[in-house]
Amino acid sequence: MISLFLLASSATLEYAKETSYDSESNNQFEFTYSGSGYVFIYISCGTVNNMDVHYSAGNSLTGSTSCNKPGVGLLLSPTTETKYNIVILADRKDNGTIWINPSNNELEVDLSKKYEGKYSIITSGSGIEQPPQLTYVINNA
Repeated sequence: MISLFLLASSATLEYAKETSYDSESNNQFEFTYSGSGYVFIYISCGTVNNMDVHYSAGNSLTGSTSCNKPGVGLLLSPTTETKYNIVILADRKDNGTIWINPSNNELEVDLSKKYEGKYSIITSGSGIEQPPQLTYVINNA
C-alpha cells in the first residue's frame, strides 16, 4: 500500500473547501501543513459502504480506516512531516467530497446558508482524548 502513495499523482487539497472525488480516478489527494493545531478531515460517501481511506505523513503509511455512509471524520495530529497524503479506495465506483481544515484556522460563516456535518471523528490510537473545536467567525454581524 505504501507504493500507492509514492507512485500516485495527487490533487492538492485547499483548506476549508470541499473537493469532489471519484473512487476510480480522482481518489488521491495531498496537502501540506506545518502548523501546531490538529487537522480535521471529513470524507462523505455516496452509495458505497466500507470504502478504505488510507492516510500518510511523508512517505510512510500512517493509518487507515473504513468509510461508511454518510461519511467519516479523521483528526490528524501534526508530526515533523509537512506533506500529507490521502487515498480513497472502493470495490465499486463511488463519489463524494473531501474537506480538510486545521483546528486553528478560522472558518467564515454566512448566516444565510445551512451547515452540517454528521460524521463520527476517528481519534483511536492518536492519543487524543478530547478533540479540539473548529473556530467559526461571523463577519458583518
